[in-house]
Amino acid sequence: MKMIPLASTSRGLPRSPRPPHRGRRGALLLLVLSMLTLFMMIGTLMLVLAIRARSTSRAFADAVAGSGNRAAARGLLDEALMRLVRGVPLPVGGPPPTRESLLADRYGAVTLEGKLEAIITATGPVLRVDVKLTNPLPPLQLAGRILTIKPQATDPAPVTSFRILSVNGTEFDLANLRTVGVRQLPAADKLPCDVFVNGREFAGASGHEPADAFDAANLFLTQATPNGATVTINRPAYGALPAKVDNDGDSVADGIWLDDFLPEQPDG
Repeated sequence: MKMIPLASTSRGLPRSPRPPHRGRRGALLLLVLSMLTLFMMIGTLMLVLAIRARSTSRAFADAVAGSGNRAAARGLLDEALMRLVRGVPLPVGGPPPTRESLLADRYGAVTLEGKLEAIITATGPVLRVDVKLTNPLPPLQLAGRILTIKPQATDPAPVTSFRILSVNGTEFDLANLRTVGVRQLPAADKLPCDVFVNGREFAGASGHEPADAFDAANLFLTQATPNGATVTINRPAYGALPAKVDNDGDSVADGIWLDDFLPEQPDG
C-alpha cells in the first residue's frame, strides 16, 4: 500500500481557538471604573450642595435673629406699640395694671360683634353693607362709631375699619373717604365674615377716660417738670428713679428698661 504524504503549508500547525470571554474583560473593567467615577462625582456634588445649604441657612438665621435686622426690629417695635395701645391683660387677683389700654380709654371695653352678610355698594364715598349684629342697638346709638371688617382666613382682603354714618335696619352706610389707594373688601364668595363695632368714643357714662394722667394706671407716661432750660423727671415711664432710657432723644433719661414687655430674642 502506497503512503500519500501530507501537504506542507507555511502556516504551520493550527492554533487552538481563543476563549470568547477573554476579550471582554477589559471593557467590563472600564465600565466598572466609569460607574465608580460617576458615583464619586455625584457624591461630591451632593456634599458641596449640603455645605452650601447649611451656610445659607446659618446666614439667614443670623440675619433674622440678629439685632441689626431692620425687619425684625420693626416687628418688635410694632408689637411693643400694640401692647401699649391695646394693653396687656393681667390675671385675676394679680398686681394693679401698669399697661392700661389706650383703646379702652377711648372706645370702652364693650365691643359689639356680628356678621357682614353682603356688600350692597362697594364704590364711592359711601359704602352700603348688610350687617347683622348679635346684640343690635338703636340706629342713633350706632351712628358715629367705628365698624371693623375682619375677612375670613382664606380671604386675601385686609382688616379694614369705617365710620358708621347711618343705620337702616341691617343696612349700614359707611364713610369711605380714603383718597390714597383703594380699600380691598372681602370677596362675595367669602361672606359672611366677622365685624366688630367699637363703643362710643370718650363716653364718660360708660367709664371711658377723657384723658390719661400721671397715675398708677398710666405708668407708661413720664411725669416731668420744666425747670428753666432743663427738665426735671419726677417719675420716669414704667418705674421709679433713676431713669435710664432717653425715649424722646433730648439727652435726658425719662424711662426705664422693661424685662418682660416683649418675648425673649436670641442674640446669636
